[in-house]
Amino acid sequence: MQNDIKTAKRCRVRYNAETLGKSLKRARTEKGLSQRAVCDRSGVPQAQLSRIERGLVHFSVETMVELARVLDLEPIPVPWKFIPAVTGIIRRRAEGPPRPAYTLDSDEDDQ
Repeated sequence: MQNDIKTAKRCRVRYNAETLGKSLKRARTEKGLSQRAVCDRSGVPQAQLSRIERGLVHFSVETMVELARVLDLEPIPVPWKFIPAVTGIIRRRAEGPPRPAYTLDSDEDDQ
């Protein structure tokens, strides 16, 4: 099993640093947490969190997971090619009440 761990390939994660940073900052401020409080709970240095929130740096998945844990967020990996579809779903959901996934036609023609 140790050999499997040693030979595991690292996978690259692509994301928009500025957008992700703004989202993390919004989540932090909505929870009423200071950068210092988030840093104390996550172990991320405050200078790094400041750069992350401003979208100035890319950071590891491990850092993302720790910040998400502190902010009660759940990161969901989405393959790059599906980002437009997921973004559209999220945008439509934010625009109004949920719509059903399907509707049933009336049975008027069957009578």
